[in-house]
Amino acid sequence: MKKKYFINANIVDPHNSLNEEGGLIIGEDGKIEGIGKKVNTNNIPSREKIIDLKGKYIFPGIVDMRVFVGEPGYEYKENFRTLSNAALSGGVTSVVTMPNTNPVIDNVSIVDFLKRRGRDKSKINIYPSASLTVNAEGTNMTEFGLLQNKGII
Repeated sequence: MKKKYFINANIVDPHNSLNEEGGLIIGEDGKIEGIGKKVNTNNIPSREKIIDLKGKYIFPGIVDMRVFVGEPGYEYKENFRTLSNAALSGGVTSVVTMPNTNPVIDNVSIVDFLKRRGRDKSKINIYPSASLTVNAEGTNMTEFGLLQNKGII
């Protein structure tokens, strides 16, 4: 991948207390090499292609904390591949999936399946949540400690 130079962007990065107009350089390896006011037409090699964002925003990936995905059980509605394509088109790089699937996300084997499936079929980070009760019936508690150890949110 060739280096990419972006200028005239509104850059918002709360982690680095950054909220300014400036530019962005993405290196050949896809990693950020420069960001902020210091990136402008004065310090970009003249033969390089420059993309003028004309005031559009650059910010870290968005996390959607409440996503309903069809896997498992309702893949005809949505699957990890369609979810990740839709998410990326809106700047979402991570999602937390709700447990109302079939079967309900209430045990470690389903969490393992979802994490593996998300890793293999998705281009974004998938973080499953789990039901507090078995089969979401509100009667018996799930093994929440085990689920938490498996990485549920």
